[in-house]
Amino acid sequence: MLEIRFGSDALDYLHDELAHGLIFCTRFLKLHSLKNGSVSSFVPEKTTFPLKFSDGLYWPEGISKNSMIKDAIAKFILDSIKRENGYIIAETAQKLSDIKKIKPDMLYFVYAENVYFYLDSRCNLEDISDLMRVCVPYVENVIGLTSLPHAEVIRPMQEITTEIFEVLVRRTTQLIVQAFDDDGYLIWSHQNIKDEPVD
Repeated sequence: MLEIRFGSDALDYLHDELAHGLIFCTRFLKLHSLKNGSVSSFVPEKTTFPLKFSDGLYWPEGISKNSMIKDAIAKFILDSIKRENGYIIAETAQKLSDIKKIKPDMLYFVYAENVYFYLDSRCNLEDISDLMRVCVPYVENVIGLTSLPHAEVIRPMQEITTEIFEVLVRRTTQLIVQAFDDDGYLIWSHQNIKDEPVD
């Protein structure tokens, strides 16, 4: 798999997606500037690269792109969460009862009557794949990689306070959303852009 970086049109797309999202997404936009980060995506080798993000990607024939890309994203998330000793948070418009039918042991917390599924740094690739399988295939959903100060932890089924929720949003360093007609993902990372992006 290859990682490709995009420019300002990908940031615009991401902003529009978050602006139509739920509480985590809209609060994220108030606390962060997307321009302070870079946008990238994983694609199979021999993919035809676009001149602009809005041109889309042309996948090589015979490639099972969904499986390959999900595996690459899951590994990316695992590496990030282990490195940061943090949390993966999935904001979803789905009902808790529907999620529990698919994955009964999924960890979650509640804020403002919204359910957020999460994993901590003890998770493995299978846990992340399950989270993506259950929570990501919907346009309203987003995955955030974040952390809490050492004294704070998230407990299963906990109804967290506004203060803790704000800390989680503020300390979010990466976002993952679906793109390319659900054939791929965009990764926003809060960092200086070192490589030349595709404008």
